[in-house]
Amino acid sequence: MQQIRHGSGLSVMMCLGILFSLILATGAFYPEQERIAIPILGERDGWAVHRGAKEMRGREIHISRQEMMQGTLLLIGKDHPLPDDYPPPNTRTLRAMVGMYLPVWEDTALLPEAVYSLCDMKQDYSLDSGITFTRGALSAAQLEDWQRQAFQRFSRVYPLQDALHLALLAVPGGMESEHRTGYALDLELHPPLSLGKADPLLRNDVGRWLSENMWRYGWIYRYGPDHEGGGDCEGIHIRYAGKGHAAAMHALQMGLEEYWALLRQEGELTLYQNGIERARIYCTPCQDDWEILLPDEYEYAASLDNTGWAAVIMYPKGTI
Repeated sequence: MQQIRHGSGLSVMMCLGILFSLILATGAFYPEQERIAIPILGERDGWAVHRGAKEMRGREIHISRQEMMQGTLLLIGKDHPLPDDYPPPNTRTLRAMVGMYLPVWEDTALLPEAVYSLCDMKQDYSLDSGITFTRGALSAAQLEDWQRQAFQRFSRVYPLQDALHLALLAVPGGMESEHRTGYALDLELHPPLSLGKADPLLRNDVGRWLSENMWRYGWIYRYGPDHEGGGDCEGIHIRYAGKGHAAAMHALQMGLEEYWALLRQEGELTLYQNGIERARIYCTPCQDDWEILLPDEYEYAASLDNTGWAAVIMYPKGTI
């Protein structure tokens, strides 16, 4: 009997130990606010976007409307033309910056941060064959000339009215083109091409690599074949959004319009990489300047959306 009672006592102690471990694991001894898990809105390739963000403490900084108009996330198109006071971007010709290091047209120009990200790509993957980067930043006059060339090509096949309509779809003009920002870039792929692919970016090896990896360098595929309103654009059109935003869009599997809709809805997001917090993203209605709190040793990038909202991403210096 004593042996049986000893054995029963041991079983009880083991059960209590297991129960105690489960209580600790579930966080029942922790304050309520620490037990609530922040919902994950999207997760992919080690990156995750969580709803909400911790309260930020730091020094107050002033972000001007002018600075935010030069951000990487502006929505630009027929329904959202650039504001009249949009400042011309301070672009650089790629050949002047990196010589023949990248396969680009002679006059292709971008903002420096976009050029540096292309150089990072080049270090990780050979871009010497199968691709040429073509049109970058363009002025209004250059866009009009491009439209004229497109019209001439279409007019050889279609009636004049249809040719004009197609040319305007293929090459947005004036203040309706992302090429005015210095962040947009077109590319051409060279043989061997898999012409059966509906997505032109998937027609050779370098295009497939870009499709899978360009987000790591801050680039998004702006108008894929299924993108509403963008499928008629000439060439393959990519755009620099910044590494943090591109990683967030990749994790969420969203395009730029969907991403902005989520930012407006949520107001605050947190970006994680392999469980480590990398950035906090805030969105607010904003037409003019913005005062925010920036923690010490943090960097930021802010952008208007061109519809009355603004977003800022904050991250420790040198992390993304």
